Amino acid sequence: MTGYKPDGPVVIKPPKGDFTKAERQQAEEYVAAGNKAIRDGFISPTGRVSTTSNTTLERQARNEAKKERERAKNDPNSSNYTGIVAHLPDTGWMNKDTKGVPMEWSDHTRRLNSSIAGQNPTYPEGFKPSEFKMHPDWYTRRASDET
Repeated sequence: MTGYKPDGPVVIKPPKGDFTKAERQQAEEYVAAGNKAIRDGFISPTGRVSTTSNTTLERQARNEAKKERERAKNDPNSSNYTGIVAHLPDTGWMNKDTKGVPMEWSDHTRRLNSSIAGQNPTYPEGFKPSEFKMHPDWYTRRASDET
């Protein structure tokens, strides 16, 4: 992205308490999608945008997620979502021109989706990520279903 000067990394932490191997994999997928969004210029060129004060963008994102769930349900070649229809990356990192349509969709647990969304406001509006990365706790702590 021409003229894009990043502020630093976005570090994705595990949910409070424990987490599962599947949630770790979902977080890794989220991080990979965030980095792809930076490389491909899909990330907001003005940095993180608020989705609470920008109700239009948040409403668009929710409507697009509903459409995606319905599309998957009606497509015999697609697996249904069993959890949350997650935006990759989250709406707050996306270019407003996307109108709530993410670069990718994914099936995340409600707990992980809420955890990631809850971490976004720790970065100020306008924060431009240099990269998305996993917090070390994902690998130094054992998942609840690991032996």
